[in-house]
Amino acid sequence: HIAEVIGSSPILPTMRDFEFVLKKDARLSEKDKKDMKALLIAAYPRFKNVYLKNEYFSFVKPQAENLVRLNGRLVATGKFLWRTIAIGEHKIKIFAFGILVDKEFRGKGIGKKMIVNNIREAKKMGGEIIYSTTSNPIFAKLAKKLGFVKFNVPVYYKSIDRGKNRREAGQIWLFELKKGVLAEINGLSKINIGTGPL
Repeated sequence: HIAEVIGSSPILPTMRDFEFVLKKDARLSEKDKKDMKALLIAAYPRFKNVYLKNEYFSFVKPQAENLVRLNGRLVATGKFLWRTIAIGEHKIKIFAFGILVDKEFRGKGIGKKMIVNNIREAKKMGGEIIYSTTSNPIFAKLAKKLGFVKFNVPVYYKSIDRGKNRREAGQIWLFELKKGVLAEINGLSKINIGTGPL
């Protein structure tokens, strides 16, 4: 429980009490991987065997991982991925992210801060678009509030586990980091992002 994490005091944590770190996957410690695995299993118990077998499991490189801790306890995590893809005659640098916040810590602004941090980092790294896919209406509402737009052009990827082209499931929310890119890709009939899902 939140009060137990910060000691016996009933004072609830503020945003300043949380530590937000973005680590490249090669720099993750064994503790980071163990903590992420535990959080993933708690959130998605039906995939427990996959997480137990693979420890820290990820298909796509390069990538980094958002880690949010409160007094050492991992309370949120999420992938931050990037690649360059062909769009018509030229290439663009895209970023994608996912977010998982422990149930006990949802609704406290942690996810919002992670998204804002991801946008800032993608801009710093020369990104032109950042996106996330979701079927979660709470995330969709937050994304819209932060300036993301729903993207209706079909996005395809080559499935890393099956080797077949698959359409991205869920709603895709895009944030334009470089003006004009969104208008350009909205005119396409489909986008292929390579190996995935991101």
